Amino acid sequence: MGDHISYSEIRTFERCKRLHWYTYERGWEPVREDDKLADGRWMHKLLAAYYTEKFVAEQHDAILQAALESCLFDEERDVLRARADLIAGVLDNYIAHYEAERWEPVYFEDEPLVEREILVPLPSGGTLKILVDLVARDRESGLIWVWDHKTKKEFDKDMEARLDFDPQLSIYTVGLRALGINVVGGLHNYIRMRLPRDPQINKDGSMSKVQVITDEASVRAFVAHSGVKISEPDLEAYIAKLPKDAFFRRYTTLREEHELSATVQELEMKLREREMARREGMNTRTLIRDCIFCPFFSPCLTSMKGGDEEVVLAERFRRRETEPVQAPLPADFEGGES
Repeated sequence: MGDHISYSEIRTFERCKRLHWYTYERGWEPVREDDKLADGRWMHKLLAAYYTEKFVAEQHDAILQAALESCLFDEERDVLRARADLIAGVLDNYIAHYEAERWEPVYFEDEPLVEREILVPLPSGGTLKILVDLVARDRESGLIWVWDHKTKKEFDKDMEARLDFDPQLSIYTVGLRALGINVVGGLHNYIRMRLPRDPQINKDGSMSKVQVITDEASVRAFVAHSGVKISEPDLEAYIAKLPKDAFFRRYTTLREEHELSATVQELEMKLREREMARREGMNTRTLIRDCIFCPFFSPCLTSMKGGDEEVVLAERFRRRETEPVQAPLPADFEGGES
């Protein structure tokens, strides 16, 4: 593996040295990824097509067809088609919700910074790997933001508060500024992987006042086509109570220069810690109950019980893909804005 580090690797290294060893030192990954992760990657690809003005529907069909060809049973195909319908519906709603988008992708080396993986040299000689979902310029203000798309089944009340301490987009800001791209901050683009529901109908044919997870457009369409009995004032009152951010939310975070400098120092420290772990052969397990949720639980447990973990790895895992392209470093880079 190359001598670089990424935000994902840092998180893995902190979570468990043995998980890091399986994933980054030996290069293994599960053959069948978690469905939620697969859906997230699917949505990322469609958003990449959308923000580069490519044919989103064709991209969606191509992903679905490739996935269908890997299925062995009709039941799997039915589940996959249902997921595809959900993803397509969520994206349509996303585009409608943000119909007045004012963003344009920023280019680097003649390619848009959309789903791009780049290696950026650090001052000490180590390398930072960044995988950006989107780097876009606001057409109105001219400011550049690095985006992070997040797909979630449910939103929670603490999401925005957690982002103020989230180092991921700080790391990306450091890397992008090293390339001469004056990123002002991070934009967290949250997408709820659910479709709006129709309101409920009472036995007398009136519309129930019980709120469901939906939006204004869906409620108005339901009333227009269902024949439900509801007065215009009651309809407007129902709509007024609907949250405006039930399905899509965006938060922005800014980082001062001292925060970015601290980020660079911590990145350098993580590189040294990882080098020490390699040198000392530190691939120890983090022995906690959460181990059962780890993707490498089976080979790890097999090894601990005295079995042959290589057999399990060969059966259930595959080698990770190749490394990204190295980007040049401006001569005046010192970890802050160039």
